[in-house]
Amino acid sequence: PQTEEARAEAEELLKVQEHVKSPKMGGPIVGMLQDYVSGLYLLTQEDMELSREKAFNLLAEAGEHEKSLPEGKEKVTGRELVSLFIPDDISLTINEGEENNVVIEDGELVEGILDEGALGDYGGEIIQQLKIQYGSEKVTEFLNRVSRIGAVYLTRRGFSINQTVEDADQVIENYREGEMEPITGKTLDETREIRMTQTLNNVFTDIGEIIRENVNEESSAYTMADSGARGSMENVTTMAGLMGQNSVRDQRINRGYKDRTTSHFKKDELSPKARGFVSSNILEGMDAQEIFFHQMAQRKALMDKSLRTKTSGYMYRRLSNSLQELTVREDQTVRNAQDDIIQFRAGEDGIDPQKSDRGMISTEIETN
Repeated sequence: PQTEEARAEAEELLKVQEHVKSPKMGGPIVGMLQDYVSGLYLLTQEDMELSREKAFNLLAEAGEHEKSLPEGKEKVTGRELVSLFIPDDISLTINEGEENNVVIEDGELVEGILDEGALGDYGGEIIQQLKIQYGSEKVTEFLNRVSRIGAVYLTRRGFSINQTVEDADQVIENYREGEMEPITGKTLDETREIRMTQTLNNVFTDIGEIIRENVNEESSAYTMADSGARGSMENVTTMAGLMGQNSVRDQRINRGYKDRTTSHFKKDELSPKARGFVSSNILEGMDAQEIFFHQMAQRKALMDKSLRTKTSGYMYRRLSNSLQELTVREDQTVRNAQDDIIQFRAGEDGIDPQKSDRGMISTEIETN
């Protein structure tokens, strides 16, 4: 930077900790993820207790040598351990009225399990309150210290992942016997494919519900999905249940050889397997045809992602270039290089989202 203004901007405005909150929505865009969230999710379970020795060792391994544990207790809960890092005057409720209702009273985590909604980016209610009440430095300190606790606990605990379509036949039978009524505006073939897709998607959903009801809630896969650290229950279904229907251009796979998808199937075969339905799961593995269909769908998804990125990136570049001459003046008006007034107040309300609470500002006046 060549000028004092440029040096000041580089030194202050470009600090990561000064961008905890989004300039678009006023909420946190910096937070914990993956292993850090999983570790704290497990540590703050209702029945999680550690001996004083293990708790001290955990703190020491995380570099916290000056923290003291509650006196007179042989066991320390995970919530008490996390509460050591929450300022005493922080009180808030997250997910009020929902199953995982998190309650913090005067810096004590008294109820609930910390997950992505409390600690993650684009959620992070604890991060939001710390930023509002204390500023960026406290947020940085909290994230660094608490994430180390989560990571160390997860490392010490260990964390690794081990491990019917009769209705569709009825749809095909109805089609071949002429008993299928076409959907308004659709041909009979289009109606058949729509009904087949709906049926096979329902199979995936039903099996997903069965897995959700019977999954071991202490398993690593469930922990990651439920805490929001990574993945979802849909991913658990593909690992332990089935992969489901592969689609290309929002349709069952229908292109390949003449009158059939691959040479493994008979001509004009309409069965789920012949059109890309994978009844195997990741743990058991797929056969050759299933892998082939799965790769077709994944290739399409990969292409879509790369093309969308290119298009949106160019749109953003054009937009940012067109706005770069706009400045907010001392009278709070937004003007261009020709001194034309674009807005009489920045953003129409004069609120800086980074200094707001998700676009809102408090009008309460505190009195002693």
